[in-house]
Amino acid sequence: MVEASPLPAIKWKGFTLNSFISNSRFRAAALAATVVVVVIATAGPALAQPPVPIRYSTRALGMGGTMLLSAGPIEAGYFNPGAITQSGGLHIFATMQLTNDGSYLDFAKFLKDNRNKLSPAGFAGLTISEATELANDIDQFTDKWQTLNLDPMIGLQLGSLSFSAYSVSRLNLKPDISGLPFSPPVINAQIYSDIVINGAFGKQFGPFLHGGVGVRYLQRQHSNLLTIDPQDMGDLADFTGNNILLDKDNFDEDPWTAFQVDACAMFTLTKAFAAGGVIRGLYSSSSSDMPDAEWKPEISAGIRLKPLELLMGIPLIIIKDITLEANIRDISNAYEEDYSEKLQFGAEIKLPLFALRAGFNRGQASFGAGFHFLIVDISGAISTVSDVTPEGVIEKRYYSIAAGIGF
Repeated sequence: MVEASPLPAIKWKGFTLNSFISNSRFRAAALAATVVVVVIATAGPALAQPPVPIRYSTRALGMGGTMLLSAGPIEAGYFNPGAITQSGGLHIFATMQLTNDGSYLDFAKFLKDNRNKLSPAGFAGLTISEATELANDIDQFTDKWQTLNLDPMIGLQLGSLSFSAYSVSRLNLKPDISGLPFSPPVINAQIYSDIVINGAFGKQFGPFLHGGVGVRYLQRQHSNLLTIDPQDMGDLADFTGNNILLDKDNFDEDPWTAFQVDACAMFTLTKAFAAGGVIRGLYSSSSSDMPDAEWKPEISAGIRLKPLELLMGIPLIIIKDITLEANIRDISNAYEEDYSEKLQFGAEIKLPLFALRAGFNRGQASFGAGFHFLIVDISGAISTVSDVTPEGVIEKRYYSIAAGIGF
């Protein structure tokens, strides 16, 4: 008969593994982890999907959306509150992010360059041949909505507490050329405006387990579908300067509101390895008139590896840090998507002052880079994401740039 060998006397800050397992705090942590696992395993499509969107920073977009275990101090508050315990201390961050689908700026330039031809007087002076040429030139922009997102965010972390707020103003534009070449085109436009307030609390249970709870509140307004003469749009590159679109009379009187609670658990055996999961929308509610009010929770899990942490203190000169992460979204398949669409992979290499990023999300590659000096942070990314248009949620290739300050 072979006897079971005793557990090795692994030590961490005065703990041994045997003494730690017998500790009541470990038993409480194990119970908390079990509850999270049971909820993840039993949650199904009958439950509700979180109504409050997660904010994907330019860094997250460049890394294929893999922020479950790699989010910074402020972002961790809504990606994975349990990760707050990894940074602790005081952190303040403010940033402005601008995202467009690549063709938006081309469309804005086209309207600006052809402003005279698109005015009633200018169009009336065109020949049939010139009007037909104008129709052919604008036709390249009629196959999809041109989208611009403006996304400011501020955040504060105090130890195990995190607070943040962000707003996403999303402008969708699409030309209607059905009247050409006999009457000038018009622009169909719609604005969605989201304001989200986040709060999160994280707690560490012993040396390995981290848990957290996050709450988010959403207020969403959108304009009616507007029809605007192109010459009235002004310079569309100046998004906030367009009084016609931002006129409060164009918006619904009452905004939609929604609230949700997230729960998560994270296991860090060493600084090099972490694994965890989060349930977004463990509880959620929304105003009765909000579309698709029957929501389903999104359950995600992931692993993170920092291979340079395995070098046991060898000084790092050129490469300061490497982060590799893999996530899987919607484990319970509430969205009924193919599982190949749920996989996310991301990588980041930090050099002095710079960071290089790459990822893979929904079968599409993403790329990004960042610059950080003292309290200044600038990032850019190219990625494919899902976005809201007047015709529903569609996937688009996006170009994002962000500039912020923080410590």
